[in-house]
Amino acid sequence: MKVLHQENNNVRLFIPKTLDFPLHLHNVVEIVFVTGGSATAICGNQRFALEAGDLFVAFPNQEHGYENTKNIAGFVLIVPAQPYLSAFHSVFEQNIPLQPVLKKGTWEHTGILQLAQM
Repeated sequence: MKVLHQENNNVRLFIPKTLDFPLHLHNVVEIVFVTGGSATAICGNQRFALEAGDLFVAFPNQEHGYENTKNIAGFVLIVPAQPYLSAFHSVFEQNIPLQPVLKKGTWEHTGILQLAQM
């Protein structure tokens, strides 16, 4: 499958009408919060079910995409690692999340704190 590479240094927040998007990578952190419906996130060779309340995080230069969108609702936040997350530069350059999906009920209290303490 052809991989699309995107580069942009602006923080962006958007509400997608669909989440279906082919494999791609870029120099930003991509956070998807699902408020309704469902989709499948593809990260490397793995697929993850996304449902209402789930949070998906893709690190910079990490291949990811989405498919099987069904009545999706939510938002996508795009944050450039540089300069906005420069304190975590080495984390983003040397790692990828072991679990890119934080399931509903798990991230509200602990998941975000764990990301902040990396």
